[in-house]
Amino acid sequence: MKYETEKEKNLRRIYREMHQSWNEFKQANQNAADLMSDRKHNEERNRRERAHEMMAKLQRSQKAVEAFMKDQAHKNMLAQEQRKLHDHDMKKVHERAKRLATRKKMEILGKEIKDKSLVDEVRRR
Repeated sequence: MKYETEKEKNLRRIYREMHQSWNEFKQANQNAADLMSDRKHNEERNRRERAHEMMAKLQRSQKAVEAFMKDQAHKNMLAQEQRKLHDHDMKKVHERAKRLATRKKMEILGKEIKDKSLVDEVRRR
C-alpha cells in the first residue's frame, strides 16, 4: 500500500508539474499574443499619427502657398499700378513738352511776324 501511495504521489506530482507547465505555456502564449496585439495597436496608432501629421503639414504648406500666391498677386498688382502711373506721368511730361514746344514756336512765329511787320514799316518810310 505504501508503494501505491508513493506511486500516486508521483503521479500527482507529475500531473501538477505537467499542469503547471501547461499553464505556463498558455500564459507564455497569451503574453506573446498580448505583446503582438500591443505592437499592432502601437504601430497602427503611430501610422495614424504620422498620417495626421502629414495632413497637417500638407495643410500648412497649402496655406503657405496660398499666402505666397496672394502676396505675389498683390505685388504684381502694385507693380502694374505703378507702371500705369508711370506711363500716365510720362504721357503728361510728353504733352507738356509738346505744349511748351508749340508755345515756343508760336512765340518765335509771333516775333517773326512782328519783325516782318517792323521791317515792312521801315521799308515804307
